Amino acid sequence: MYLVNLHDKLSKIFKAHGNIYLAIDFDDTIFDWKNKGYECDYVVDLVKRCQDKLNAKILLYTCRQGEALEEAVKYCESVKINLYGVNDNPDYPKNGSKMYYNVLLDDKACLPETCAVLEALLHEK
Repeated sequence: MYLVNLHDKLSKIFKAHGNIYLAIDFDDTIFDWKNKGYECDYVVDLVKRCQDKLNAKILLYTCRQGEALEEAVKYCESVKINLYGVNDNPDYPKNGSKMYYNVLLDDKACLPETCAVLEALLHEK
């Protein structure tokens, strides 16, 4: 039922606004941190397809700071992920609260299921 609800919510948001805010974790979601052999190419490809077909505004959501954060941003640029914000959504300033997004891709937060919902939305467009 959760996946149906998520799909319905994202579909309504996309129809109402013509885009979605897609937050992405960095380490072990789109980048194999510590070279553990994690396959991240699929998620990178999915994010780029969401940019193209769902007009997704991509928000990098990571605990990285300083030089490590700069490396993450450069990596996103190198794989053609166009970041709309980094740990912040320019359209909705945090003011001390968490960053606003419609959906999060994170290896520790139901990544396969969330990817499946986004794939379904992409196939509808």
